[in-house]
Amino acid sequence: MAGIGGGAGLALLYSALASGQMSIASPVSALVAAGLPVLVGAFSEGLPGAGTLIGFALALVAIWLVSGGFGVKLQIEKILLPLLSGVCFAVFFIFLDRGSSQSILWPLVATRIASITSLLGFSIATRQPWVPTRDSWMPIIVSSLLDSAGNAFYAMSARMGRMDVAAVLGSLTLVPLFCWPGLF
Repeated sequence: MAGIGGGAGLALLYSALASGQMSIASPVSALVAAGLPVLVGAFSEGLPGAGTLIGFALALVAIWLVSGGFGVKLQIEKILLPLLSGVCFAVFFIFLDRGSSQSILWPLVATRIASITSLLGFSIATRQPWVPTRDSWMPIIVSSLLDSAGNAFYAMSARMGRMDVAAVLGSLTLVPLFCWPGLF
């Protein structure tokens, strides 16, 4: 489930970003990806302490401000893909936490296999090219290594503490990368 959620979340987020919604897509996706694990954590582990709840609130306000705050006019058709992306990322966070309670390596391997298989199946079903070009191999390898390292760090932090805290901090990394056009 974590692999399918993570792969689908990336596909939906990239689709939203490609449609020109950078300043909305990433913060909305991050907000949902953080919020759902907080709800699951509240039911499964109880409410976190007051300081943690204040931190969650500040993180949500930061995401809102980065996305444009009062100047943003949210329209359902513009936030549908980011909302779905956030739900998929939340599924990734929740299920990777559950799967990594005993081991870190094997859930990460299973997650990678499931995400690659599901995205490959989607590419074939929609008749999209799936073989990368020669010049894209190095960026693919580097991003895969960094993504795997990030997933491992998330799994370790969720295992050592609370899943909701790890998910909020992990989803905050989605915001700065895609919110400021021209940054990359």
